[in-house]
Amino acid sequence: MAYYRSDQALVHVAVQGVKLDNEPWDVFEGGERKSAGLKVYPGGMREQVELGGTPEREPVKVQRKWSDALIGVFKELDAVVGEAPAEVSITTLNDAKQPVGSPIVYKGILLGVTRPHYKAGPSEEILLELTIGTHGALG
Repeated sequence: MAYYRSDQALVHVAVQGVKLDNEPWDVFEGGERKSAGLKVYPGGMREQVELGGTPEREPVKVQRKWSDALIGVFKELDAVVGEAPAEVSITTLNDAKQPVGSPIVYKGILLGVTRPHYKAGPSEEILLELTIGTHGALG
């Protein structure tokens, strides 16, 4: 049985109306499906019962190192926040960098674009972050 590390993934992003390159993204977070649940207490002092609840998927956040390519499309991304359909696909890779299984695809709307923060002092990598509000089943 094979086990995998957090770096063994290929993450791609597409935003409708914005010409992004095909470079992989560095960080993927979120997308969990959760339900608040509902506990009820039947009469007769019986134990509580969990009824479940409507599931919701958390937003997805992706990050990539700030580059010439991203500087070139930042204003386009900013202009379509809140309206542009977006898609994030994650492909797990084995030790030979070959795909394992089929990609997991999240679809939704671009909800946010966060440019890198700058500060004098230490040299640190800087990242562009996109937040995508998800909807529908995983592809």
